[in-house]
Amino acid sequence: MPGERTYGTAWFDEGDASGDGDSELLTDLRRTHWPRICSSPVDMEAETVSGVKSQHTGNIFHT
Repeated sequence: MPGERTYGTAWFDEGDASGDGDSELLTDLRRTHWPRICSSPVDMEAETVSGVKSQHTGNIFHT
């Protein structure tokens, strides 16, 4: 939007993909990485540890 400032944050990897899968919950990330996470995020991006973008994995992502 005009006049709106946007920026990206660093990548966060808090989980372990073994077992039941990997999970990075925004509430948990805010608790451990505040104030490096925006209070009103407009988008998110995810990828596998090998660099495959989330939309190409067939996995289900909840936002």
